[in-house]
Amino acid sequence: MTMMLPWSRRAFAGSLLGLAACQSPIARMPDPTGLAAGDMAELLQAYAALGPKPLESLTPAEARRQPSMADAVKAVQRRRGMDLAPRPVAMVQDIQVQGAAGRCRRASTASAGPMARRR
Repeated sequence: MTMMLPWSRRAFAGSLLGLAACQSPIARMPDPTGLAAGDMAELLQAYAALGPKPLESLTPAEARRQPSMADAVKAVQRRRGMDLAPRPVAMVQDIQVQGAAGRCRRASTASAGPMARRR
């Protein structure tokens, strides 16, 4: 025989709200913590506006076609009237760095334009 413990109305309502939150898509609640501010809050709202579906409900192929945070960044940049063209690269240099498994080849890039560091 199992013994049922009495639940308060508040605990029962809270558990129902918690279960409902598990089933709701992210588009309904862009910032579940309520702590995001400024640019991050704007980015989360832009992502939610793209209508992503919960990843756990999708096949891998469907999940790959979902909007990403990169899409949200581009949407915010468009809304702000920012230039979306790729920035020119002034220099690409092949280098080798020490990794856990030995030396690894990498490409080092330097930006061109007014924000590039001068040497």
